Amino acid sequence: MLLWDQEMRSARSEISELAPSLRLTVAVKTIEQTLTALQPPLSDSPASRIISDSLRVCQEAIESGTYFPAVPENLEEAVGNAIDDGPEPGATPLLMAVVNCFGHPEPGMGTEELFTVLSDCYQAVLEREQIEVVTPEAERQNLRCREAIRVQKEILNAARGNS
Repeated sequence: MLLWDQEMRSARSEISELAPSLRLTVAVKTIEQTLTALQPPLSDSPASRIISDSLRVCQEAIESGTYFPAVPENLEEAVGNAIDDGPEPGATPLLMAVVNCFGHPEPGMGTEELFTVLSDCYQAVLEREQIEVVTPEAERQNLRCREAIRVQKEILNAARGNS
């Protein structure tokens, strides 16, 4: 069990209390914060371009008041190709996180999809940190792992204050 699983145990019920319109916003903010936190940052690659292009589509949907963005053309194929190319540590979980932002019917993203996005974002940080033996204690000793969990809780709490 990861530290994230222990620390975010209550997140699923907190997410279920959010209005569906806020879930996409929480997902986008969490992915953006995760990208900012990765050290070193993702290189300019097909994976990083898919992530940034997908975030832009989601942000445009949020700004237009649509919380269920249409799947970008060829997203599935592009993600598959990027994964087949063997992306750098942290990129695959972020690709999975952005894929989970698309294809939801009205009223928008569900509880499980957002919970998965949060988990994927933590996994990206964990992969990037390349902890030799992953245990909750090793994660607890890692500043970026602790910070990723803190930021996710902060984003969720802020959203709960707006719901």
